[in-house]
Amino acid sequence: MVPGNHDKDRNAKYQNTRWMFRECMLNAEKIDNHFFDLYKEENDVYSKCLMPFDAYYNFANNYRCVPEAVANTRNGQPRTYLDRLNWTDDLKVGQYTLRLHGINTCYVSDKEDENHNQILPNELFYTTKNNGVVNVSVMHHPLDFIKDKKDIEKAMDELYPIQFYGHVHHQSIEKNGTLKIFSGAIMPPKGESNCEDGYEPVFNIIEFKDGHGVIIVTVNPYQWEWTSKNDGRFNAIQPEPSYQINVDDSSQYALSIEKTLKLPKGVTKKEIEVEFLQSTKSEEIIHKMYNAFEFQNDAVADASTFFRRVKDEDRYVELYNFIHE
Repeated sequence: MVPGNHDKDRNAKYQNTRWMFRECMLNAEKIDNHFFDLYKEENDVYSKCLMPFDAYYNFANNYRCVPEAVANTRNGQPRTYLDRLNWTDDLKVGQYTLRLHGINTCYVSDKEDENHNQILPNELFYTTKNNGVVNVSVMHHPLDFIKDKKDIEKAMDELYPIQFYGHVHHQSIEKNGTLKIFSGAIMPPKGESNCEDGYEPVFNIIEFKDGHGVIIVTVNPYQWEWTSKNDGRFNAIQPEPSYQINVDDSSQYALSIEKTLKLPKGVTKKEIEVEFLQSTKSEEIIHKMYNAFEFQNDAVADASTFFRRVKDEDRYVELYNFIHE
């Protein structure tokens, strides 16, 4: 489950703060990672941006659709850099893995949405490609509604062979190198559920099968049919043709094996990085681990360089120990 633009409490406090932030982001020449770079050190402002998502969190948590890490962060704890309401989950399909990525496109969605424009920071969708793994993105807004669409679409088409979208209420499928499935609405807004404008309640059951070298994807749509003025039922309609997603063909989907990092038990790489950023002795730790480290008078750039070296040299356990000594 991922949040949509109607899943937020748009009347939550600090509306003016969010409006100013939204205007800055949408008018910036390029988003890149500025959204999260800004709030790594300003968590109090970041929490105000996330406040409208409490409504979504409470709803999704009732259906156990919120990752444990996010739930633990939000249950009585201050909102942090990690608290983004997006997730990953693995689904085994024969010998392969579908890696589902729930991606939040609604950070700046608010009452003043114009043309439903949204932002999608690189850090939210960037991922790695691994042998035998097919990345699948799950997002509410199609990229037509995202700032910097052209650059983001190029990057996502390289990373995600299968992409799920919502928002537009019209069901459709595109297959042009990547498989893009646009879902209909199971409960269209009032006035949209009639044949005149083409909106009928609809949902899909998606099947994935191991095709030995490919993942076979079959979309089975179900559409509401009225049997009387006040009643009806969902009926299966003509299924879409099956689609094949290459897994092992490097010319279609360049794969690489990512090194498994050594980490303290029960602690993630990202949690260590956040602890480091919030530590009062971060500069001291950098000196301990890299005595000749060249600082650039840019905290974000320095942290990025430092984390890259720690990852390349697999020193996260050592970093964790320095933080907690």
